[in-house]
Amino acid sequence: HSEYLFLNPRDLTETAPRILLSAILEWELVDDAYLEGASRKRRYQLEGRKAKNKGYVSRELDHPRNHAQDISDIIASSQLRQGRAIAPMFQDRPADHAFENYDRCEDPNYRDICSGVFDPQGQLVAYLLGKRVGDHVQYDEIMGHAEHLENDVMYMLHYQYIQQCINEESVPTCLNYGPWYSGQQPYSPTSGLNFWKRR
Repeated sequence: HSEYLFLNPRDLTETAPRILLSAILEWELVDDAYLEGASRKRRYQLEGRKAKNKGYVSRELDHPRNHAQDISDIIASSQLRQGRAIAPMFQDRPADHAFENYDRCEDPNYRDICSGVFDPQGQLVAYLLGKRVGDHVQYDEIMGHAEHLENDVMYMLHYQYIQQCINEESVPTCLNYGPWYSGQQPYSPTSGLNFWKRR
């Protein structure tokens, strides 16, 4: 996209205009060697073991429309996300939304990739919907139920998603999590969404 620009670091200030610089993850950054080099505590978190130990399971989502009500419940579980009100495009979406943009494509280079985390009762409590074009996968939606976030379901979800991408018939080379500078304090490395992306 032409709006994804490079901005020299010396131009980054709190008053600088907000920019869309891509937050990209390349697979070699999350291989076994990376995990082995991480501390036990960090590895425990990255792999979502807390969620696993509590009985959560993660897996591929067949189609978002089959989980529309659960996705609606996840969105409605909190009035705020990353310190901001939920965007109208999510909040105003009907509970029986059909997710027409996720119809199956036979070409593996254009097949969308979607994952979810389910609680011990089988309820979807976190989801990640990704759109794919060739080597590039773009996060389209990622959200977790407010009552389950403390159990590291988002780490479990992200780890599952990466494993799913790596195991695709045609393996993509990078994952794009939208703009690098985002949220209420776009240039703060420790605030909300920026902190999550860096981790």
